[in-house]
Amino acid sequence: MNARILSQRLESQALAMPLDHYDPDHAPDPEAWLALSEDERLALILAWHDANDDIGIAKPGVHAAVHVIIEDQIAEQEPPLVATKLRQLMVQGLDRHDAIHAIAFVLAKRMNADMKRSGASVFSVPLYEAGLHRLNVRSWRRVG
Repeated sequence: MNARILSQRLESQALAMPLDHYDPDHAPDPEAWLALSEDERLALILAWHDANDDIGIAKPGVHAAVHVIIEDQIAEQEPPLVATKLRQLMVQGLDRHDAIHAIAFVLAKRMNADMKRSGASVFSVPLYEAGLHRLNVRSWRRVG
């Protein structure tokens, strides 16, 4: 068996391996991430924050759920602007975890505004994307 075929087989096996931990500063493999159930993704994120959070999160379940939403959007590339904005924020100086929080802030703000406006579960992706377009490190540091 030549080296290229062996490398391809090892790579496909590695991608098929389940995730056993989460680190917000390192992107999970999209296929492996999406292969997990939502409960498994939440558990991984909660475990990481339990082990690494030295300031205390008021609502860890909500915090983890928002992480899951952003990681899912990145892995699914939907909306595509989320992954692009994550990279931009990191180039501007944020670590990946902070960049996720900045995007999550825009998401939460949009969800809150949409619920107040519609009184229902109508979410405006175009308005979410408009908020992401406005997001940069300076604007995040003012609120985050």
